[in-house]
Amino acid sequence: MNSDNNKDNVIDCMLIMPFYKALRGPFRVFDNIYPPLSLCYLSAYLKQGGFTTLIIDCNVEFQQHEEFETYLKNLASDTQVKYVGFTAATATINSAMDSSRLFKKYFPSAGVIFGGPHVNFDYTEIMSNQWIDYAVIGEGELTLNEIISGKAQSEIDGLVYKAKDGRIIKNKERSRIENIDILPFPDYEALKIEKYNVIQAVPLYKTPSVGLITSRGCPGNCTFCSRTIKGKTVNHSATYVYNLILWLIEIYKLKQVVFLDDTFTDNRQFVTDLCMLLINNNLKLVWTCQSRIDAIDTTLLALMKKAGCVLISYGVESLDDGILKSINKKINTAQITDIIRKTHDAKILSRTYIMVGHLNDTHETIKTTIKRLKSLKTDFVTVQVSSPLPGSALFEQAKKMNLIKSTNWDHYDWSFLVMKHPVLSEEEIYKYINRIYLSFYLRFSFIYKMIKMISSYEGFKKVIKGIFVYIKLLKEQVLIRFQKN
Repeated sequence: MNSDNNKDNVIDCMLIMPFYKALRGPFRVFDNIYPPLSLCYLSAYLKQGGFTTLIIDCNVEFQQHEEFETYLKNLASDTQVKYVGFTAATATINSAMDSSRLFKKYFPSAGVIFGGPHVNFDYTEIMSNQWIDYAVIGEGELTLNEIISGKAQSEIDGLVYKAKDGRIIKNKERSRIENIDILPFPDYEALKIEKYNVIQAVPLYKTPSVGLITSRGCPGNCTFCSRTIKGKTVNHSATYVYNLILWLIEIYKLKQVVFLDDTFTDNRQFVTDLCMLLINNNLKLVWTCQSRIDAIDTTLLALMKKAGCVLISYGVESLDDGILKSINKKINTAQITDIIRKTHDAKILSRTYIMVGHLNDTHETIKTTIKRLKSLKTDFVTVQVSSPLPGSALFEQAKKMNLIKSTNWDHYDWSFLVMKHPVLSEEEIYKYINRIYLSFYLRFSFIYKMIKMISSYEGFKKVIKGIFVYIKLLKEQVLIRFQKN
């Protein structure tokens, strides 16, 4: 093998999205794969500074680790990589560990850097691995740029590194980027964008579609969620986002945007300004977003509809007021019913996210949610298992109560039961999830409505696949009951 100095190609920083396998839940059939936007922002910022980068998303490039290893082996024959950055959420941290160990095998002199949500809460454990050199806490653009630029480690805010004696040293936190418009457009061109399957409104699915983030942070403080970016939500300007959309239309003939912000409507003025730009310039684009029940109203809904919004996803989590209070959701069922109805009246589809297995859930609270869901004017429902993410208030509470049943981080994807429940068995929780799905989706009225709404061949295929998934679920439930009898 050639020494690094004799290799033809040099990459200053390779950026890797590790493998993620969606393991459970009926919606897994839709194979939603979102582009790694955090890596796109990092790549663009480094390129602006004159560095060379390469983004590798294992989820679209390879089927298994063996293919990834073959790729690394071939790359190492003629390319020097100075640094590699891995991003990892809790559900992908183990995969990132495996991939980074493999990477170090073929690029032993490269500096290995970890960042992402899970790193913020578990950097000591991560840095205990001998092949990992750095961890980045918080926003990564400035910190990563300073690492690669060769700035003294002790002077880099937001950095965790190893001293010569092996001690793990955490520098002071880096201040938030207050004006995120200073960042260049994300490096979408480093991706094979046609391989991404960005879905929110299945029957209205149009291609090409891309995911897009307009802000950083979340205004909520729910007990089950960990906040990796502290402080207020910071938005791009409406002009920045509008120009980014125009650029994506020019490059990819974009037809649909999925805004992936936790709460797209948190900054009302931003949403108003962006909608007016889309309307005044007659931009024929459909888009979806996520919002909170308490961050939207009739006036904003009407403007969003006029600007092309076709679906809003709401994180409701429960339709029992006691549960909503216990998870610090700061909304009530009357507000939920009102806003979902107003969304329906504005002729915008809604998706309602529900969780089953909250710490205070009982058979009665879940049955209340199921009953109220039937009369809620929502178009889609997604049901997940209540999971205490590391760094969340729920995780700490569950630890104190000795309820954490698994620290296999692969299972922290909202589909596995990782927390013992005081009242409900694991079987009962999954039965309730299937019951909600079956009672909501296997209705003739729902299927008929979805078929009527189909606007593309891609949307037709997704709807048909979904129907077969729920038929399979129904058969499973019948078999379970038959076996018990």
